[in-house]
Amino acid sequence: MNRVREDAANHAKTNEVAPGYGPNHSYAGTDHLPSVKVVFVSIVPYQYVMTVPAFQAGINRVHQEYNGIIQMRHVVIYRNSIYSCDVLADYSTDFAAKYFYTESHTDEVQIFIAPCQ
Repeated sequence: MNRVREDAANHAKTNEVAPGYGPNHSYAGTDHLPSVKVVFVSIVPYQYVMTVPAFQAGINRVHQEYNGIIQMRHVVIYRNSIYSCDVLADYSTDFAAKYFYTESHTDEVQIFIAPCQ
């Protein structure tokens, strides 16, 4: 569980929301299956931060259904000063690259989500 705390602490420092991994239990008879770690990285303008509970609800559902076989977490990258998609478009590639090269973990499948074009 120390890694979960470290992840949450690291993401908090970079203005990101990271609720951490779900429970690490497995189905009976599937102990030999490796777990798959998935992180959704959302790059959003500040007004989209209110969508975090919806992502978390979906992640909680996956944790319930797959019970540790799939471990998901959600990271939200935003700046308080960026309210529109037009402004975010100038920064989103830089934010994604910064996360990928400084914060990502090699044992995770990373999915980048940006609601703005």
